[in-house]
Amino acid sequence: MNVIVRIAVYCLLLAIGIPWYWPDDGGRIVLGLPAWVLAAVLAGLVAALYTAWCMRREHPP
Repeated sequence: MNVIVRIAVYCLLLAIGIPWYWPDDGGRIVLGLPAWVLAAVLAGLVAALYTAWCMRREHPP
């Protein structure tokens, strides 16, 4: 996988995981938490899984 693609994926996950674009009032409640909390936690989980997947793949020389 190209390094540029990996950087783009991390930038996308960072943009999703940082709740700067959510309304100040907290928005909808999902599972007892504001929706932005769920989005941030899921983005962190996906970033961790993506990092693990990248580390398991064979690295180019």
